[in-house]
Amino acid sequence: MIVLQILHHLLASIPLVRVIVGWSTREGLHLHRHLERSLRAALLSLNSSLATSERLASRLYAWLSYMLSGMPCGVYKPQDSAVVILGDIDGLGRAVALSFSELGYTVFMLSTSSSEPALSGVTEKSSAVLSLLYAWHTKKERSPAAHWGTVAPITLDTHSAAQRTHAAETVHAYCEDHALQLCALIVLPAAPSPARRGPGSRAPPKPGADGGRAAAMWGGGLEAAAREPLAIVRDYSDLLTRAAGRVVLMSRCVAHNAAGADRLLDGTRECLAVNLNQALEPLGVRVCSLTTGAPEDFGEYPPSPSVAHGDPWAAGEFDPSAKQATPGGSNPDDAHTDMPYHGAVCDVLRDIASTAYPKTVYTVGYRPWLSWAWRVAPNTARLVFISPIAQRLIEWCCWS
Repeated sequence: MIVLQILHHLLASIPLVRVIVGWSTREGLHLHRHLERSLRAALLSLNSSLATSERLASRLYAWLSYMLSGMPCGVYKPQDSAVVILGDIDGLGRAVALSFSELGYTVFMLSTSSSEPALSGVTEKSSAVLSLLYAWHTKKERSPAAHWGTVAPITLDTHSAAQRTHAAETVHAYCEDHALQLCALIVLPAAPSPARRGPGSRAPPKPGADGGRAAAMWGGGLEAAAREPLAIVRDYSDLLTRAAGRVVLMSRCVAHNAAGADRLLDGTRECLAVNLNQALEPLGVRVCSLTTGAPEDFGEYPPSPSVAHGDPWAAGEFDPSAKQATPGGSNPDDAHTDMPYHGAVCDVLRDIASTAYPKTVYTVGYRPWLSWAWRVAPNTARLVFISPIAQRLIEWCCWS
């Protein structure tokens, strides 16, 4: 993981490339673009190989479970199946909802987006719901031959027991009226904390005047990582038991130098999946843990520092192919579903919902594997990388 981060810093450091090569600005930027594209191609190839090995492992696990007479999950036609998704309606949530609907599943999107009022009087949550419905209708019109399923967004506050009960009653009534089986309940990753968002805010919050606010944010993240999934699974446990369905708890694999609170929250959800599976597996419900990397793992890098400083050559103004490479650039409605990261996650989720013997642990991208290797590495090997001398050497190589 550290080696890949060093490469990323080297590629992002335009002045370093110019000093090493000793070329002009344009030639240095040409080299930077070539190295960056090569690294992206290598990462995409690595992710493709890992995805293939993950599919083979899933097939092998299903075959062994069948031969050993394991307890299978229910497998139904997409037109007779329903999926409940809990999480943010934007980004990954939107892509997952449209992906299942395209196959014919009825999708209940339980939106937990922020409801801050906008200047126009329309809340952010309402705008996201309208955007999802518009994208669903547009895609359905473009492919009339496909049997698209219904997408039903439901906005709720997971802290309110009354709203959760009302949403669960709505889903129960719809499934009863249309003879649908709840084959999967998917809990999307919790929203990243502010320490994980900005490029310069990876360190944990410093104690002091903001200590109370940081503690409140950490408590809210812990609630989203553990309490919300437990409450939602309890609300839909009868439908899941009747259909012998699946529960998928997703988490992100953060970098080794991210805030310790974020690592703890992600690990909390992974441990929750293990313990919840032990409680629900005797009832015929399988609980799976899906750990994903980041969009950067699939070549979706943020703009380089030269772009941020207004460098026209690095921004692609002299390279028409750079503008064409923007995901969903010509079709805004496809921007969320055409991203390689979203596509890889949707492929794994659809495989989990359609197999009778899903595994308990799934991964997407190379970062979960590197994280596992870092955890099992000997302590002596860790000391080589986390020592102050090694950190200074890394900083000197990347920024000197």
